[in-house]
Amino acid sequence: MYTHTYTERERERERERERERERATHTHTHTQVRELVELSYNTTVPAMISKYPDVFKEEMLTTNKWAWACAIILSRALAISHTLDTGSYGLAETETLHPDAVLATFKDPSKAPPAAVHTLVPVADMINHEANDKLRCNLTVKPDGAVVVAAGVGGLARGYEIAVSYSDKLCGTFPINRWGFVLPPCPGTEGDASQTAAEDASKTAQGTPAEGQSE
Repeated sequence: MYTHTYTERERERERERERERERATHTHTHTQVRELVELSYNTTVPAMISKYPDVFKEEMLTTNKWAWACAIILSRALAISHTLDTGSYGLAETETLHPDAVLATFKDPSKAPPAAVHTLVPVADMINHEANDKLRCNLTVKPDGAVVVAAGVGGLARGYEIAVSYSDKLCGTFPINRWGFVLPPCPGTEGDASQTAAEDASKTAQGTPAEGQSE
């Protein structure tokens, strides 16, 4: 039975395609966030200043300050849902408040808003992400709105920080534009990543700069 063996050129071409896909994802998300910040400013700030001139001053709500506030909210807020019929609260999927979904409601007010709201919870909104279910804690929201962080099934070992999972769907470089970190490669791209890492290690051992490094 014939088995195709990829040549080094083919492997490099496939790795470059993967890098292009990642760059496209980064650029798309960056563009979305920038558009969201600008559109939310133009939609909200002039109306606030006009309606409450004694409270909000133009120098208080500059574009730089607004961008900083949006960065804090997009990177730290929890996605908390509120059911009007029962008055109960709950923790929604992180993806519910993806910048793409929020931007869509600013572009078209007739669209139904996301099924959750950005909620800053002191201390809890500073907890870092942990993908390992044996190390992370559990974060839940009770029906009355109380946010509870409890040790996971494996307990909390001495020396480990309190961390929770932002989402089980995160992988690779997808979190970098929103939270500033990367995770192990997404399923299907592990081979490319390990191959690149092995080649970089080999180049370093031989005294040749690895990709992305300078001499």
